[in-house]
This record gives sequence, structure tokens and C-alpha cells, in this order.
Amino acid sequence: MKTRSSIHLFEFEVLSSLSIGIYLVTIQNRALMCCQYCMRSIQIQ
Repeated sequence: MKTRSSIHLFEFEVLSSLSIGIYLVTIQNRALMCCQYCMRSIQIQ
């Protein structure tokens, strides 16, 4: 029982870190898209 619970906790930690990483990557992608959009609008003007 003890080993099983520790394995479950480890899985939870891995999943949470993965989800945080994906969240950060999506934020970075959105920021990059915003920057590209701003640069294009400045170039057009």
C-alpha cells in the first residue's frame, strides 16, 4: 500500500509539472504571435 501511494504521488507530480510546462509554452506562443502581429502593423504604417 505504501509503495503504491508513493507511486501515485509521483505520477501526480509529473502530470502537474507537465501541465504547467504546456501552459507556459502556450503563453509563450501567444506572446510571440502578438509580437509578430504588432511588428507587422508597425511595418504597414
